Amino acid sequence: RSVEDNGTGAGTGANINIPLPAGGGIGPYGLAFSDVDLPALDRFQPHMIIVASGLDANRYDINARMNLCSKDYANLTQQLMDAADRLCGGKLLMIGAVALGIICLFQFVTLPVEFDATRRAKAQLVNLGIVEADEMEGVHETLDAAALTYVAAFVAALGSLLHILLMLSGRRDDD
Repeated sequence: RSVEDNGTGAGTGANINIPLPAGGGIGPYGLAFSDVDLPALDRFQPHMIIVASGLDANRYDINARMNLCSKDYANLTQQLMDAADRLCGGKLLMIGAVALGIICLFQFVTLPVEFDATRRAKAQLVNLGIVEADEMEGVHETLDAAALTYVAAFVAALGSLLHILLMLSGRRDDD
């Protein structure tokens, strides 16, 4: 998106795109936030602030390479919280953390289903004569490993959620 892409029709002027240099860190981000984003919120006078938050700008993201650290996220979040208090009675919804929490819950709830599916698949492979008894050791290892990928996905999502929550609370410092 370019700076000129600022919405269409009745929404013209309601969209803000700010190109930032890769690796710039909090300097360009902080300046864009304080000089463009926050004044735009003041002009708009929202009833609620909804943030589709993520970690794309963190220093460990291999794609964006924007180089923000946890303190930077905490600082930007605090500024948003202050703006929400000032403009709309503190109504601030951080979608990224909420969505990731829902994903974690879904993954946790479905873990028993995945393990049961693995158990049933092993039985069906034998019952249908697809595998012989001497092949079952390999089948067990393979399907058990496949089931454990769901555990790994849950642990990874939970770790990401905890990381976001710690960053938002300002309690994690990765400098």
